[in-house]
Amino acid sequence: MASLSPSASTHLRHLRGRVGDVIYKWYGDRVVITKVPKLSKKKPSAKKRASCDHFALASKYAERARKDPALWAVYTAAAKLRRIPPRAMAIADFRSRPKIDQLSSHLFEPKLAVSVSVIEAFPGKIVAVNVALRQAEGAQLFSAPAKRSGKRSWDVEFGPVKRGVPVVIEVKAADRLGQTAQARFSIRTGDPTAARLPDPAQR
Repeated sequence: MASLSPSASTHLRHLRGRVGDVIYKWYGDRVVITKVPKLSKKKPSAKKRASCDHFALASKYAERARKDPALWAVYTAAAKLRRIPPRAMAIADFRSRPKIDQLSSHLFEPKLAVSVSVIEAFPGKIVAVNVALRQAEGAQLFSAPAKRSGKRSWDVEFGPVKRGVPVVIEVKAADRLGQTAQARFSIRTGDPTAARLPDPAQR
């Protein structure tokens, strides 16, 4: 795949779609040139079939989204930032799940402040993040919705919490489409936990 800058692609304005064995795709003032895909005679794997089926569902979702003016306006605005068509943005939204990236916590006795970083396809995709605090043995101590505090950050406080207690923090994020992501973080209250990654089994 080749991509040309606006200045370099000016003379290619008349080329669109398939030309010979290449395809010209325009995204605003930028052109992307790709080879015509070759059909494979191999039987697709189960994973490949599942991916194709999911893309088909995403394509149908994009067509439904186009009929919703308010929703389409969201995709149009996000697409302009990425310089891609709104339909491609809608498909990317459908196919991408929230991703819980990392967690930091600080004990301001008796309160434990927790900040979670959640990666989203574009601003506003994530609509809810819930954080639960459990004992290492599993019993739940607290559970509360976090509030968005930045581009990717969601914050919440729990208390009263004692220092030096091993706990598990469970995070669940949900987007506008109902897709969710979950992660667990094992910490000891009061220990430095800046930019801690999820427990290995959750990555």
